[in-house]
Amino acid sequence: MRILQLCSKVPYPAKDGGCLAMINLAEMMYAQGFDVKILAMETHKHPAPKDGFPKDFTNKFKPESTFIDTKVSRFPAIINLFFSSKSFHLSRFKNQEFEKKLKQILHDYKPDIILLDSLFTCGYIDVLKLNTSAKIIYRAHNVEYVIWQEIAAKTKSFIKKTYLKVQSKRLQTEEMNAIKKCDGILAITAKDAQFFNTHFGSIKLMTLPFTVDVSSYKCEKNYQNKSLFFIGAMDWYPNLEGVNWFIDKVWPEVLKHHRDAMFYIAGKAMPEFLKNMEDKNIINMGEVIDAKKFMEIAPVMIAPIFSGGGLKIKIIEAMAMGKIVVCNPQASTGIPVTAKKDVLLANSSKDFIHLINDIFNHLPKHKTIGENARLLIEQHFNSASKATELELFLHAIHSN
Repeated sequence: MRILQLCSKVPYPAKDGGCLAMINLAEMMYAQGFDVKILAMETHKHPAPKDGFPKDFTNKFKPESTFIDTKVSRFPAIINLFFSSKSFHLSRFKNQEFEKKLKQILHDYKPDIILLDSLFTCGYIDVLKLNTSAKIIYRAHNVEYVIWQEIAAKTKSFIKKTYLKVQSKRLQTEEMNAIKKCDGILAITAKDAQFFNTHFGSIKLMTLPFTVDVSSYKCEKNYQNKSLFFIGAMDWYPNLEGVNWFIDKVWPEVLKHHRDAMFYIAGKAMPEFLKNMEDKNIINMGEVIDAKKFMEIAPVMIAPIFSGGGLKIKIIEAMAMGKIVVCNPQASTGIPVTAKKDVLLANSSKDFIHLINDIFNHLPKHKTIGENARLLIEQHFNSASKATELELFLHAIHSN
């Protein structure tokens, strides 16, 4: 069976959780014997590698890409607001050259299934319907319009809030209409699956989280080091919001009790104001080549995420490495955690301060949190078992 995977960004190299999720899915399908081809949108944030894709990646997925200028600028945004009824978020990903390449691949490759990996590829559904009889599966990384509703609600500027409300409403309409045209849905969390089942009950649905081979993750051994870390793409608003909040509300209070404690930050698109904060015991690593290697730097991960749905892939990876994860409940969405067993949950700045101080005061005592976290990931996010389930799902969609 031939599967064409449309990606809204070039997934290699894996610069963020979205890229990791795309590669993870491609690898799972390939491992189950499917013929997989990747067609990606090349953007300024995710360009194709200058030296080309690695040989192994090319042999497996025959990747192709087309550049699309998705940069956000004020004038096009204003024009869209007043002279269009379409979502500005989605319109940035429509491109004639990409459409031309897509049609050519449909003609030459003749896929049996087309997998729309993220909402931003859904603008091409009508093109697909006109040019192929292949089944269409939507792979949802989250419920996108809900994120923008949350951001709009928190925005203080009246003009910006009004604009975001208009755009989130347009996005909602287009997101819901696009999903109606699909033959199957892959949801990344059980919470999202419940949403899709409620609104699209007649469409075949599978919950497929990001999965890992735990044996490929180095397990934390040093529970003596008074340090913690955050890793995430800073061009995704919830990450930037969470780090700013932590530095402002939590970290100064922690340093009052632990002057030698260190906070390490990594992620692409790091804003200038976060780059030089060594005076606050903050080491900013910027964009790192090897996320796993970076996460070895400290035994504790913090994840204050107040907006956005979907699965936080870096939390999955940190837990697979046996890290002590301190996060708020929203950040752990999609992971069946038990507070004080495999993660430490915090609902406020006071909670974060108390938990981090307690960890630093009794680090060895908390190592069972990391050990239990690794076990949980092994039990619920195992690649082998989910790959078999995915294979059955894809065959069911194809034969329907």
